[in-house]
Amino acid sequence: MQTGTAIADNDRTAHFGSYRVVREVGHGGAARVYEAEHVKLGKRVAIKAIEPQRRASAASVAHASARLLREGRAAVRLAHPNVVNVFDIAEQDGLPYLVMEFVGGGTLAEYLAERAPLGTAELVELFMPLVAAVAHAHGLGIVHRDLKPENCLLSYDLDGRMTPKLADFGVCKSLGDATTILTHDDGLLGTLRYMAPEQLRSARTAGPAADQYSLAVMICVAATGDSPLVEGDPVTLMRLAAHGESLLSDSFVSALAPALRTLLTRALSTDETARYPSIREFGRALLALGDFRTRAKWAHWANAEGASRDPFGHDPSLPTATWNDSRHSLIDSIRASNDIAAPARQSRLRLPMMLLVAAPVLVTCAWLTMKASQAPTATVTPSPRPALHSDVAKAATVDERVAAAEARAPSPTPDPAPAQATTPTRRLRKVEPAGAAHSAPKEPPIRTGNDIQMGRNGSPILD
Repeated sequence: MQTGTAIADNDRTAHFGSYRVVREVGHGGAARVYEAEHVKLGKRVAIKAIEPQRRASAASVAHASARLLREGRAAVRLAHPNVVNVFDIAEQDGLPYLVMEFVGGGTLAEYLAERAPLGTAELVELFMPLVAAVAHAHGLGIVHRDLKPENCLLSYDLDGRMTPKLADFGVCKSLGDATTILTHDDGLLGTLRYMAPEQLRSARTAGPAADQYSLAVMICVAATGDSPLVEGDPVTLMRLAAHGESLLSDSFVSALAPALRTLLTRALSTDETARYPSIREFGRALLALGDFRTRAKWAHWANAEGASRDPFGHDPSLPTATWNDSRHSLIDSIRASNDIAAPARQSRLRLPMMLLVAAPVLVTCAWLTMKASQAPTATVTPSPRPALHSDVAKAATVDERVAAAEARAPSPTPDPAPAQATTPTRRLRKVEPAGAAHSAPKEPPIRTGNDIQMGRNGSPILD
């Protein structure tokens, strides 16, 4: 789809119902796409309407109307974050038009024209959302049949993260539904540069393997900035496809990195049975070439459906969820995927639950430790030990021994003294307070010449 121009105010298609056209953002062989705004709500949308040149022929209008209706139904069925959402289908002047999500980041073709060639890690990160969208479509029995960078739109969030979105399911094929096959399916449907050999031979027989081939061509363009085909002549390519010969250039294949060469040469095989069994298997092989962050982000997708051995080495004996339109419904597929994921979820929840139970105990222990470290240290002053009976008995024994020694010693010649001085008196012993024996040593008495004992405090000790 090519970029368009601004719309004049007097254009008769300047309004589609409640939407006012702002500008034309692209056009293809059957339709034009406009950026529009709701007159009352101010919501920005994309309007896809039939190409004006096709309105003159009733057959062209019928064919284009069928394509729009099929695209709208396919997008509504998919409801995938990497598929452009369709809000409504309406008519104006008897012609249908689609009201779709507006994605204003440009196309993948414009991005690759500026940035290609891309490194392997960036390439894997860019294409994994598109591979997931195609795998989701195949799971619902929808084959796109027109995968190319022009049909991949880029959306940017407020943080600048880019999200690619798949658009234009106008020539898609619904497997097992004969009513959706267009009258032109026996001819050439799609874009020559990205078409698989079997699609070149007959669009009616093109299946999911054709989408894998187209994605591989897109990856080649992103990796090298050039097409992998031998040449762009439609006649030559159709002749090679009819004879089962390779459409790839030998010089292009040799220029690929070894890891990409193995992946792409298998996906671009002329024999569709030699390609990967499914787009999901192709996605697993592509994801194995990405960096750790991309592999971790898409690990759940890689394990959602069983395989003999995926790039991450999971146990192949685990039960798998498979899709079969004739036997299962979408709800059955989701239930099967949930059954596979249940043990993994239980193992992931076991450790958080243990931490949740142990958290109150750990918090309490930490709080008590903090309180103990902050408490002031009490200073204990030892109180004086009271005198025991044994201490008093020891003091009395010492006094008796001193008294006996004094009695045995010879008495000095008494000096003349008054009569009252020779009068025998009762010996008094000073009683020491409790604990005094431990506080200070006992002082020996001081004797005088007239046998009057004086203590240190000046009081007499009578003997």
